[in-house]
Amino acid sequence: MEVLERVLVQGDLKELSPEERVFYYRSVCESVGLNPLTRPFEYIVLNGKLTLYAKRDCTDQLRNIHGVSISILARELADDIYVVTARATKTDGRTDESLGAVPIAGVKGEAKANSVMKAETKAKRRVTLSICGLGMLDESEIDSVPGSRDAQQKVAESKIAQLQAEADPEPLISEEQRKRLYAIATTGKIAKPAVMEVLAKYRYASSTEIKVKDYDAIVREIEKLALASAVTTAPAAKPKTSSFDIKAAREEIREFEDAIGIAEFVKLLGSEGFTNVNEITSQKDAARVKGILEMAVKVEQQRSSFAATDDDLPSVFAEQEAS
Repeated sequence: MEVLERVLVQGDLKELSPEERVFYYRSVCESVGLNPLTRPFEYIVLNGKLTLYAKRDCTDQLRNIHGVSISILARELADDIYVVTARATKTDGRTDESLGAVPIAGVKGEAKANSVMKAETKAKRRVTLSICGLGMLDESEIDSVPGSRDAQQKVAESKIAQLQAEADPEPLISEEQRKRLYAIATTGKIAKPAVMEVLAKYRYASSTEIKVKDYDAIVREIEKLALASAVTTAPAAKPKTSSFDIKAAREEIREFEDAIGIAEFVKLLGSEGFTNVNEITSQKDAARVKGILEMAVKVEQQRSSFAATDDDLPSVFAEQEAS
């Protein structure tokens, strides 16, 4: 108890034994409703003290659990520092704001684009942690801490081994996670054979066999199929183009930026060969890009919506698979 008291007062986890670290880690997760098996936190040595920082999984889960929505209030450049202001709003109406800032002096091209996206990521994750009552570093901030990676890696490996030893060695995904897969496949109009091919790649014959360790990778592959389907099914441009307003089309496309985030928006534009919206010059290209972005929005909505029922699940997601 004396050691735990020092942790709470001084914020230093170094003196905890592996068992005590696991207990503390799980207690922090339970206090905000996080699943410790998803590893929402990692360890870092900061100012000589061993502490926790939040990973992306942490802020993603917190937004879903606590009903946090994020909006971008401002993007500005001040003295070669790109600053993004994000606002978080909870379902009870409470709001909070936070900044994300990165230096971009002398940075060009892709490196500059990555810096711009990093500033937005910082702002969103910092305000999420703040409104949920977690005063700790975010994953996007630890690069600025000298020597943090080596210390983080060594302690993380020990902690993960301890967690895995105590937990089910290879736990299966939950029913809600299975429904999420179904929702993504349905929204993207992915045929059963294509889904089965993805599962077979990981040596599964049914979604009931999927292990937690493979779940995220399988979800990403099915999402890629959904986006690829959007490319082939995007509506073609109408024959008559005299009344087509390219400026209005570009504005419609820009509206997707807030819905899916600037990072995903830039990535999807890039997948179609565009570095910015102004490079879209034809009705056909505008329709194709808009179709892809609409699909991305639907997939993102389904990721946080598990409205499907057991009766809705196709055979590929049923309890028993037909051979």
